[in-house]
Amino acid sequence: MRPLLYSSDSPYLCFAAEYTAAAKKLSNGPLFFTWYTPPCVMIGKYQNAHEEINPEYISENGILLVRRFSGGGTIFTDNGTLQYSVIMPSAGSENDTSSLFSDFIRPVTEFLKAYGVPAEFTGRNDITANGKKISGNAQYRIGGCTVHHGSILYDCDTEMMEKATVFDRYKIVSKGIKSNRERVLNVRPFVKDKLPDIKSFKSALDKWLTNVDNNGNISGFSFSKEDLSDIERTANELFIGENNVFSRSGSYTLSTDMKTPSGKAHFSFDVKEDVIAKAQITGNFFANGDVSLIENALEGAAADQESVSKALENVPGSSFPVGFSRGDMIGTICDCFKKYKIKDGNLS
Repeated sequence: MRPLLYSSDSPYLCFAAEYTAAAKKLSNGPLFFTWYTPPCVMIGKYQNAHEEINPEYISENGILLVRRFSGGGTIFTDNGTLQYSVIMPSAGSENDTSSLFSDFIRPVTEFLKAYGVPAEFTGRNDITANGKKISGNAQYRIGGCTVHHGSILYDCDTEMMEKATVFDRYKIVSKGIKSNRERVLNVRPFVKDKLPDIKSFKSALDKWLTNVDNNGNISGFSFSKEDLSDIERTANELFIGENNVFSRSGSYTLSTDMKTPSGKAHFSFDVKEDVIAKAQITGNFFANGDVSLIENALEGAAADQESVSKALENVPGSSFPVGFSRGDMIGTICDCFKKYKIKDGNLS
């Protein structure tokens, strides 16, 4: 493959770069580039962001957040996780990608095996070693090109990964595994003698994937000034900002609990297009009034702290459970709709 001579640690720019190369069909042959980023959570195109992340932890730790144009699941990446992107002109239906995964994953698997990693292509889009995931892959099509991207856990901070993401409990329980960290594996222990850091690992993969002509020459591809301008515009329009992450989340459910000596209350809120469609309060508490007045007041309110607080202003105090402070209960409900500042990062 021909190396795409592009370098950035911004996930927004790197996703925009592969998108631009494909949308403009800049090459008649396959292009690839490898990259890594600061800590970042990457959400699949069709996922509900609210169900995939720990927003408080992400906000407090300055973790970047981006939604990919490809499907698949949420992943955590950092400067110990190598990303690779391949842009390949292709024919056929834009929805027909299933048969292509193995074609893209095979050379990466062979590279890992060559350096002593017992890598296997398993499932629909993973590479595993010793039964644990070391690489995930996803793809989409645009402009007559397939964009395939994957990640390799070289020396990823798996503790931060687990805290930043909400793992799929069905996958965990069905396999008898206790945590997300137990499902994944870094490859550095296998390759550290020859490839002691992420830079040497990146360089080796670049070399492995690069086509060399009969004279030993490498023909790299560089973006034009116009392309670079398009990449920055695309990053701003399609990848940067909370709207690009959360606007596709559709319907979701938020819930929280409150416990006092008088009992426990569970609050559940069905949210549709950022409006509370249904509110439900359950628990083992006692009430002198009608708790449904609280539920009714919340339904139809915007899913943000200010709107929720305003909606509860005129609810009679008798509607709140016995032994539950009105102010504390409103505060607990409002905390459920707290908006966290998500770091966008710099376009660099």
